[in-house]
Amino acid sequence: MAFDGIVTKAIVTELQELVGSKIDKVHEPDKNTIVLGLYSQGKNYALNICIDAHNCRLNLTTHNKLNPLVAPNFCMLLRKHLIGGKISGIFMQGLERIVNIEIETINEFNEIENKTLILELMGKHSNIILKNQNDINDNDLTLYNFKKYLNYEKLYKFETKSENEFELISSLEVDENYEPLSDIKVNAEITVHLSYLDSNGDINYFSFLEKEIEYTIPQDSRQTFGKLSLKPSFNLDFKGLLSLSVEYQLTEVYGFFKEIKQ
Repeated sequence: MAFDGIVTKAIVTELQELVGSKIDKVHEPDKNTIVLGLYSQGKNYALNICIDAHNCRLNLTTHNKLNPLVAPNFCMLLRKHLIGGKISGIFMQGLERIVNIEIETINEFNEIENKTLILELMGKHSNIILKNQNDINDNDLTLYNFKKYLNYEKLYKFETKSENEFELISSLEVDENYEPLSDIKVNAEITVHLSYLDSNGDINYFSFLEKEIEYTIPQDSRQTFGKLSLKPSFNLDFKGLLSLSVEYQLTEVYGFFKEIKQ
């Protein structure tokens, strides 16, 4: 069944029973899933939020997923801002596949802060956004895990260090329509595709995956350059590069942005 606006509307209607519940747990069992542990009127609930490109969904679950021993950064941020908070509303506008979960929290000064967890359930464009409603300007969004506001396809330099070692220099930069309000932390996986000539003059093709690449984009520069040393697991008879392409899969992006109004 397609997760369209009508299905999303029906789910939001069923989730109204969670209004008033307290958030006492936040887990991130995998890079595409957040599970909120809720308590209300003597009952425990687990709200499953999945932004997988092929299976995005929002549902209550009784299935306990195995969580990593060390919580990912985004999970820690959500715990910091949401645990102890109370859900004050769950709604969507029209039939857009965007669900807003309003949460009332108490900060360290014993003041009430209102936050909204925005769930964009749109296939490969799915996302999870945390908005602080107490921002000075209503047009300023405080965002976490906001992947689509980075440009990461620029390749600046590729050097052959030896027959079996290469160095790749690429860049990540904040989209021109958004202003960073903090340093931006980025984790990514990179797949490199090469075509090259061997010592016999034959054309060869080779691809390999590098995992857990970390970048930091300083707030004042809006851009960072990543240097990556690439060492395939077996020797290549490499005599000349013909073509190179790089695929980035951003696994986690977190920081603070605001939209620049044109």
